[in-house]
Amino acid sequence: MTRQEAREILLLYRPGHSDPDDGSFEQALELTKHDPELAAWFEQHCEVQKTLAAAFRNIPVAEGLKEQIVSERKAHFWREKRRTVLALCSAVIAVSILWITISRNSPRQRPDDSFSNFRERMAGEVQRGYPPMDLVTNSLPEVRKYLASHQGHDNIIVPPPLAQSPTIGCKVLAWHGKTVSMICFNSGKKPSANPDLYLFVADSSDFQSVTNKNQPELNQILGLATASWKSGNKVYFLGGEGDEAFLNKYL
Repeated sequence: MTRQEAREILLLYRPGHSDPDDGSFEQALELTKHDPELAAWFEQHCEVQKTLAAAFRNIPVAEGLKEQIVSERKAHFWREKRRTVLALCSAVIAVSILWITISRNSPRQRPDDSFSNFRERMAGEVQRGYPPMDLVTNSLPEVRKYLASHQGHDNIIVPPPLAQSPTIGCKVLAWHGKTVSMICFNSGKKPSANPDLYLFVADSSDFQSVTNKNQPELNQILGLATASWKSGNKVYFLGGEGDEAFLNKYL
């Protein structure tokens, strides 16, 4: 390192503030130990810096300057805070107006209480595993009596071939807040305690649209053979674990 390079580095050195062990000064300071001329210059530089620092410390502070700075800072802070709050309030109001507008103009969605949705829902319940029955019995008269006295349906007309099949039990279900009666039967293909024929009964007035056919209409829904028909003020939906030919034997 040359003398001139050392001077350029040491011009940034401030006695009492700069660290002599700082790597940026270390080599230049080491050179002052071996270069008398540089050492004399550096000593003079330090004296000048000390004099300037003392002079700055002795400059009197104008009366009220501190209070003025603090006051202006507080005023600036509150102005900025007020602007921020107003901007947030404006954004909230705009979003609220937009939400109200969309809510008023968007069509109200009604629950899908169509008969087709009902059939898919009941078929899905069967496929997922029928729910535990409220009454387990092999007596169809007991099933009718139970449903009539437990807010289910009375005067249920079961097709004669289905009525000849062993009864397993029944359950009262809810669908969109409406009552559905379920009666389970066994066709003989499964162990006697396991149903594979499911008859669902509901009021026809509970649906937006419902079949008007008195003769069973056969369909395949979610892999289940199904038949649906209307009789009086009730609608019937029969599901069976088989094909349409299998189910047709119980209608």
